[in-house]
Amino acid sequence: MVSLNDGEDPHFRKATFDITRCPIDCDRPCEKICPAAAIDSTGVLSDRCYGCGRCLSICPLGLIEEAAYVYQPETVVPMVMAAGIDAVEIHTQVGRLEPFRKLWAALEPVSAGLKLIAVSCPDGGEGMIDYLWALQDLMQGYKGARIWQTDGRPMSGDIGGGATRACLNLGEKVLNAGLPGFVQLAGGTNDSTAAKARDRGLFATPVQTSVQTSAQPSGLAGIAYGSYARSQLQPWLSQLEQPDGSTRSIETDPELLWACVAKAKALVSPLKDFAGL
Repeated sequence: MVSLNDGEDPHFRKATFDITRCPIDCDRPCEKICPAAAIDSTGVLSDRCYGCGRCLSICPLGLIEEAAYVYQPETVVPMVMAAGIDAVEIHTQVGRLEPFRKLWAALEPVSAGLKLIAVSCPDGGEGMIDYLWALQDLMQGYKGARIWQTDGRPMSGDIGGGATRACLNLGEKVLNAGLPGFVQLAGGTNDSTAAKARDRGLFATPVQTSVQTSAQPSGLAGIAYGSYARSQLQPWLSQLEQPDGSTRSIETDPELLWACVAKAKALVSPLKDFAGL
């Protein structure tokens, strides 16, 4: 899967600043707040930065800027498809129907080669459901699997347990809309999300799930763990870094690999249990 965007989006940006402009006596709050350990004495490590934006407002001198990336659909779509991609995630926002239409116009001719299209959208207030139905109308000719990813509070899962409230509220809102396809929670997900979703009755019951095959479930179909998963795995993954700046493969360290697998399993297992999978 690759991610595409129809306009500026926090998932398509990087922080950037000139380290030479930083005062020598600065206590570097940007480095302390960065959840990805993407800031050090050389500046921003671009390959680690995932655009959460927390460093932008905390710099006492306002030296940190964001570099946003918006790609032209007619340019990026042929490149994506040529790489053999068979699943696409589209990041959009309420009010961007025309940019989405332009992106879909580039994707539609090759959409038969896609097994899955996921649409990720944050809450846009009262117009949210109407907007998603408008996107559904645009994509109605697509026959593959479809996911509506409800991005409740983008890239906030590692902040604390309360961050999951917004994603649950949005997930419930979209579930009630009855859109064709699957609904997946994102944005604010953490290790308490699955249990709280169960307590709200957002999962299909095991009986309902067991009799379904290719049809969409009557409840949540999944949970995307983004920033929270990164924060949980970072202590282990940082051990793969080499003195020369390169990163060795995790498969070279079985003990480290299985520690990461165990953490991933701890996140996924409750979801499978609650959804009756």
